[in-house]
Amino acid sequence: MRKLAIIVFFGAALWGCGKTTNTRCTGVSCTGGLACDPADGVCKCGGEGGLVCAPGQSCDTSRVVCVSPAASCAQVTCQGNTACDPADGLCKCGGAGGVACQTGQICDPATRRCSASTACSNVVCSGRQACDPSDGACKCDGQVCGAGEVCGEVDGGGCITSPCAGVHCTGFTACDPADGQCKCGGAGGPYCGAGQTCACPADGGCDQASRSCESSTLCAGVSCTGASACDPADGQCKCGRGADGGAGGNLCGVGQSCDVTVGACIGGDRCLDVTCPGGTSCDPEDGQCKCGGQGGQVCGPTESCFQLQNGNACRAGCDPLDQNCAPSTACYFDETASAATGYCAAPGTKTDLGNPPPLCNGPSDCAQGFHCRPELAGDYPGTCHRYCDTSQGANGCTNADVCVQVGAGAPVGLGECLPQD
Repeated sequence: MRKLAIIVFFGAALWGCGKTTNTRCTGVSCTGGLACDPADGVCKCGGEGGLVCAPGQSCDTSRVVCVSPAASCAQVTCQGNTACDPADGLCKCGGAGGVACQTGQICDPATRRCSASTACSNVVCSGRQACDPSDGACKCDGQVCGAGEVCGEVDGGGCITSPCAGVHCTGFTACDPADGQCKCGGAGGPYCGAGQTCACPADGGCDQASRSCESSTLCAGVSCTGASACDPADGQCKCGRGADGGAGGNLCGVGQSCDVTVGACIGGDRCLDVTCPGGTSCDPEDGQCKCGGQGGQVCGPTESCFQLQNGNACRAGCDPLDQNCAPSTACYFDETASAATGYCAAPGTKTDLGNPPPLCNGPSDCAQGFHCRPELAGDYPGTCHRYCDTSQGANGCTNADVCVQVGAGAPVGLGECLPQD
């Protein structure tokens, strides 16, 4: 009997040793649906006795299998405390193996259960934004857009700078976030063109859908300066973004100028204290000296501004007698221009040959070495005549021509070969 008691005691002691607490999972935190196996402290799919998943894999707890991340999870942004399930790329409560919450529900990640939420009650989000039931905020791909931002048109694009940022519309127009233009009725509405204004119907109703563009005479006789244009909505000169300038644009204040590149009024006069070299004038839109002023051309270091028959242009200066222009260009003098020097341009083909000689419609209409002499003083068309040096007489002229000083304003000595009277 004594021997049996000893055996029972020894067996009980062994059983007690088998029930000692296993500490291998202490401090081990598993993710992706994995659970710690107390036998070896390894995170496995199914926990004790489960599967060891490869790096990057997670556990589908409903099937107890390791799965690779779904490609769609890379572009998925979940809301309401849900997480992307790599098995199918869906946002679920608890992530891998969880349940998909329905619209208006919120996830409790601790219990992996969805419950009704009232945070989005009476919340209306604009554009592609959606209300997050966890906090009732309108979000774009899970992100709250900041001031001046809107939700991009492409999923996953996030918040982008709004085309309407800084745009102030007048009258009954409102900015369309699709293109930043002030339109009659706002988004999706018509764009009122030149001579039109956005008006409400005569019956007194003025909701956005009923507004329309109508003809306006408020800009008749109005002359605007700088880059501003008349707004037919009220007849005031405004700084606009669209093709029709002031329509729905900004009203610049004292000391401001209109920058048409951004459609906004800027402070101060950009041309204040700006002194421009000969022939150029200051462009009030950017404060640069340009050939032609506003909207003109900035001349290069070896160019000057010439007032030619077709407008102002930057050209390299030259001497028509020396023909010292770059290859493939020729030097001409324009009698109708104000500059007392020649300029380089692509050469024409007309000469003094022919009976009668062909008419030239400008200096560079003649071949290299020939001058276009206007038929009437200060006006083209004309005829081409060979350049000559008056100090050398008729040297270089043909057919008994004489070398006569080119018209007023030409450099002294610059002549052209003309028939004797």
